[in-house]
Amino acid sequence: MPASRKDAVLNRERLLSAATTLIAEHGAEIDVREIARCAGVGMGTLYRHFPTKQALLDATLTHSVAEWVSAARAARTGDPWPDLCGFIEASLERHARDRGLVDCYTPPSIESRAVCCDTDVRALLAELVEAARSNGTLRADATTEDIWMLLMALGQLIPMAPHGWRRAARIAMDGLRATALSADER
Repeated sequence: MPASRKDAVLNRERLLSAATTLIAEHGAEIDVREIARCAGVGMGTLYRHFPTKQALLDATLTHSVAEWVSAARAARTGDPWPDLCGFIEASLERHARDRGLVDCYTPPSIESRAVCCDTDVRALLAELVEAARSNGTLRADATTEDIWMLLMALGQLIPMAPHGWRRAARIAMDGLRATALSADER
């Protein structure tokens, strides 16, 4: 690979890394000049790789969602109910750490970025829902869309209740469980 091509690849990686970090910390409203500065490149380099801020946000979201799905797949144990609950909790923890994910699932940006990434997350969630429903641990009437809406709603609680969302998630999951838990199981 020619040196100029290697430099271009390295610059793109540096931009994505800086953008991922800064968007997670500060949200999607971060100034692209700050991203370029943290990546150690000029604005011309940023715009050669990402002609618009939206293109950079889309690439960052795609990267974040790929990591999210990969981590969720790796965490599966083969036990459907704990896998579903673990996915929901890990997803909410990721949302708590990454303001950019929350921003991407909040209008008006929802049409532009989140829709393109939903497919991978929803496919994994559908697998988890079907496994839990098939083994009788998830209510028979619960759908992937129900769980997805619940996940998005709980994600919106995080900024308002940084520690309270865990309790709300447990209560919601108890309501989705096919069988009632005894006091010892809670």
